[in-house]
Amino acid sequence: MHSKGSKLAAVRKKGATQVDAQRTNILDAAERRFLQLGLEHTTMADIAEQAGITRMTLYRYFRDRDTIAFEIAGRMLQRVISINIPASGGERDWEARLLVRLKDLALAMIRDFDALRDAYRYLGMFDRLYADRYPTEELATWYKQHMQAIWYERHLEGLPVSGVSEGVLAPEFPYGKHVLMTMNAVMSFLQRMAARGELMAAEQGVPLQDQLNLFDEMIGMYFDRLIASLPRTDPPTDDEDGRSRG
Repeated sequence: MHSKGSKLAAVRKKGATQVDAQRTNILDAAERRFLQLGLEHTTMADIAEQAGITRMTLYRYFRDRDTIAFEIAGRMLQRVISINIPASGGERDWEARLLVRLKDLALAMIRDFDALRDAYRYLGMFDRLYADRYPTEELATWYKQHMQAIWYERHLEGLPVSGVSEGVLAPEFPYGKHVLMTMNAVMSFLQRMAARGELMAAEQGVPLQDQLNLFDEMIGMYFDRLIASLPRTDPPTDDEDGRSRG
């Protein structure tokens, strides 16, 4: 016979599962409406209608549209950053390993454009809506911490602390600013292609896929240049060691 405690625990577990399912349902519905109508034109009433719930129920889970928009931005970043990339290996030191890893990520972001197009389009809308400031310090802090956690878990974990701190490239990492600007350029290009790719192809006379291929080549070459220019830290060869003792 089950005790009262075990029955209560089962009820609580079931309730938590239902809450999680409803929360996911709301976020899925909001994502569809945001992509359909645009962030700035979507209301809480639109989201409730898409989710098949009342506005009263919606407000039990989310206090406003901004909170939902930020959660979905975190979702989209998770999809982008979590794409599969080749396992790096054989590089001479951790700096080279990290650059190779980030190069592979950037190229995968470009090559998986079709699968990630909705994510890029949403993140572009998000950046435009919150171009000047975030609505609250609480959301700004959550978003920053969420991005850092995703980056660290997926691409930075296991690298030396001297180069990575709390999910962020430390100042002493060679070419840290170069990498940051390059990844920003990749994201901006892909957001623009996601929003206006076919129009730009028609205006400029360069097919969308050709633009993606050329950009892939450019970014790959730039990372290769950074990797090649890292200072070498190889141990001395036998000949070099002998000359130094002589």
